[in-house]
Amino acid sequence: ESISSVSSSEKKFIGFLVKYVCTSKPKDLFTNLDKISKHMLDKMDPKCDENLYRKQYGNLKECVLAGAGIMSVFKLDGTSFRMRKRPVMDECHEAGIIPDDAWEEYLKAYDIFMTNYLSILKRTENNQCAKCDKRYHVTVTDCPKGDSHEPMYDFDKDEDVLNCRIE
Repeated sequence: ESISSVSSSEKKFIGFLVKYVCTSKPKDLFTNLDKISKHMLDKMDPKCDENLYRKQYGNLKECVLAGAGIMSVFKLDGTSFRMRKRPVMDECHEAGIIPDDAWEEYLKAYDIFMTNYLSILKRTENNQCAKCDKRYHVTVTDCPKGDSHEPMYDFDKDEDVLNCRIE
C-alpha cells in the first residue's frame, strides 16, 4: 500500500500520534505504546474518532502495525514507538500523510530534540559522521564507510548548536 493511499481517518490518527509524541516527549521523539494506550483510555472520550479508529484493530499495537501510513511515520521496536528520521518525516509530510497542525508540533519538537542531542554531542566531544551517520567520539577516526569519520557538525561555528551543521 502506498503512502498516498492513506485514508482520512488514518491521517487524522497519525496527526494525533505525532502531536502526542511531540508534546509529551519532545526531547526524545519517542514514547511507549502503553503510554499512548493509557492516555487514550484515561484522558480521551471512548467514542472520539481516535479511539474508534484504534478499536477497529483491537489494541493499539495491532492498529499501528496495520497502518501503512502510521508505519511510514513511526518505527515500532518492541513497545518503543519512535518517529523516523527527519528526511523520512519530510517525505511523509510532503506526501500529505502528516496533517499540517501535527507537522507544526513536530517542527517545534524536532528543534528541541536536536538542540538537546547536539548539546550532548558538543559537551561530550562527540560528533555525528556524515558518511556512516553514527555518533562517534572525536578521537575515534575509523569509519565503517571509509577511511575516517567525516564530522557533520562544527561546534566552534556558532554558540547555537542548531547552526553548527557543516553544509
